[in-house]
Amino acid sequence: MTWKELKWLALVLLITGTIGLLFYFTRGMTQSQNRTTLKQQTIEHAEAISNVSENVRNDHDATSSVITINDALPSEVSAPHYVEPLEKIDFVVLSLDAPLKPGAYPQGLTWKSVFFHGIDELTKNAQWPLLREVGLPADTLEVRVWLFDNFLTGFRFYRIDGKWTGLRADQFWFILKAHENNMPDAAKLLAERQPLQIVTPQTAWTSLWEKLETLGILTLPDSTTLPNGKMVLDGVTYVVEINDGGHYRTYMYGNPQLQDWPEARQMQEIINTLEEEFQ
Repeated sequence: MTWKELKWLALVLLITGTIGLLFYFTRGMTQSQNRTTLKQQTIEHAEAISNVSENVRNDHDATSSVITINDALPSEVSAPHYVEPLEKIDFVVLSLDAPLKPGAYPQGLTWKSVFFHGIDELTKNAQWPLLREVGLPADTLEVRVWLFDNFLTGFRFYRIDGKWTGLRADQFWFILKAHENNMPDAAKLLAERQPLQIVTPQTAWTSLWEKLETLGILTLPDSTTLPNGKMVLDGVTYVVEINDGGHYRTYMYGNPQLQDWPEARQMQEIINTLEEEFQ
């Protein structure tokens, strides 16, 4: 190869290399800008939806699932302070637009801090004591089952000296009452519902309790301790509180009808039984 040919070859290599470097750096800058934009959009999205959630809670003493971002972005462009491992997720996350990926919820929240806001509010409205603060005698049992659907419904069952009593509280009635001056149909709706009811099972207390106990109402684990839970958008959540002679525990199941655990099927059967007995 002649000297002239070598110079031309070097020039071609130089030009080719320069073009390649320009393409590499341009692409890298574009990707970096895209990552920054996506990350900022994620944070803005989370903040906006968090504001919506806070407004809903303030306006209605909301008891719905947490409204938060969906982690639809790749991990390298997601806002890290909104991301936690799947095993730490302990409440149902509601996403407003895209499919939900595991791991997106505001750091520091637990299912208790979310759902007991509504439970404590309805407990106060019903003038019931907070079950976790009650020191019951050794032979006394109280169980409360809270159904979070469109609105919160609370069932309270307690046994004193072998005799059962059942009560039901309706969050929707209290919401209507608080807004009756601004709702034309509020009076009619209030008349059709009751804030508190004494309830009696269709069968008998003894047989009902035997069935509930067989289904594990006193012994089911909290769903957050079970592996491989399915993330579900919105849906229903059930919280159970137990105070057995002064010993208190609580557990939660979100959308048990969609979970694969045997315990979830037991929880769903408990709810089905209560709905059948107290129609």
